[in-house]
Amino acid sequence: LRAAAATEPHPVPLFAPADGPRLLAWAEAQLARGSQLLPLGLPPTWVGPNFEVYGVPTGPASSVSFAVRWHGARPALLWEQQGEPRALSAPVVAPEWRTTEVKGETLWPAPPASGPVTDGGSFS
Repeated sequence: LRAAAATEPHPVPLFAPADGPRLLAWAEAQLARGSQLLPLGLPPTWVGPNFEVYGVPTGPASSVSFAVRWHGARPALLWEQQGEPRALSAPVVAPEWRTTEVKGETLWPAPPASGPVTDGGSFS
């Protein structure tokens, strides 16, 4: 998986595969894609609860562990890189954030509020 993290990313399926090796690769792709954290954003069920991630590959000789802690509506990120440091970013969750620090913490912006889904009008 480390070698795959260093190559050009492939599209990530929306739903988890049923088999073990593909499931692991799918789960890692939800958490980090190269040096991008949470590349598909925060799933709605992840907004609010704290969570931790350990040793996700970010390159052939590097990985990252991170935790998200909520401060009201805003997620705080605590991270620590292992191996060769990479320039971390989270373009979907925090477009302005980027760091080359080996470890640290930051407060990301609140995710967009998800309101009720509307049908856009009636067809009757």
